[in-house]
Amino acid sequence: MTPEELQAAVKQLHEGALSIRRFRNRLDREVLTIPVSVTNNLHEAAQCLDDAAADLLNAYGQPLPDGVL
Repeated sequence: MTPEELQAAVKQLHEGALSIRRFRNRLDREVLTIPVSVTNNLHEAAQCLDDAAADLLNAYGQPLPDGVL
């Protein structure tokens, strides 16, 4: 994996996590009867993507970019 591919993969993972967090926030605002388990699962999914990005960087020996996590 080239450094460019690594950065692209990490960026996609972080963008996916951000997208999930935005969706979760929108659900919290718009759907008052949403079960807590749904929002918790969305939170966990976003965290898993962030963790995967960090693990990917660690596996290739790259430091985490400034401001990440």
